[in-house]
Amino acid sequence: MPFKPSENLPEQIAAYLSQRIISLEMKPGQKIVETRLADELGVSRSPLREALRILEKQKLVELTPRRGARVSEITEETIIWLADVLKEILGLVAFRGVENQDEGSFLNIEKALEKLRESARTGDLEGYLEGSFQVAYHSCRSSKNKILEDVVLYLWPITARIEYAALIMQKENLLENLKFFQEAMDAFTGRDAEEASRAIRGLVENDRDYALKAFREGLFS
Repeated sequence: MPFKPSENLPEQIAAYLSQRIISLEMKPGQKIVETRLADELGVSRSPLREALRILEKQKLVELTPRRGARVSEITEETIIWLADVLKEILGLVAFRGVENQDEGSFLNIEKALEKLRESARTGDLEGYLEGSFQVAYHSCRSSKNKILEDVVLYLWPITARIEYAALIMQKENLLENLKFFQEAMDAFTGRDAEEASRAIRGLVENDRDYALKAFREGLFS
């Protein structure tokens, strides 16, 4: 997407760069040359440095004194550790989301699921990733647990980065990935909290395995 400077410049720069990192346009370990990037974006180095600090908090960039900034590395351990955490957190989100659902949350999750269906049919990885986020976000809202919501939002940037690589490996078979979401939605409709949690934990394990495959085939190199 083109970069167009506007108000709240550091956050806008951070959002733009995070998209490039998540989509692997900026590779893990890649050095970020501030002067070159500032010229490319048409901004001064001050808001760029603020943006890099935002990305550091999101675990997308590493800042080292006297060595500058680099895109954070991804290792097999990173993928496995994150999946272990996400299984528990997203499983709990699904469980509580079913328990505390209301009509509004149901409609929002169904709308997000429709975006997933359309993206799966067209092979739109960016749209599928956005649909995944919307399902997670509205499930968090359905859980009525603000702590869970905050944790999922905090983990989303690094989750999206690994998820995108997993989706690349599944691009020709996104409808299979969609089955996990559909199973969770069926459980949501049937108010079966245990089954919704099981489906989402299965999704995390599935995407972990594809992300590890992506790693071993050099997508993070």
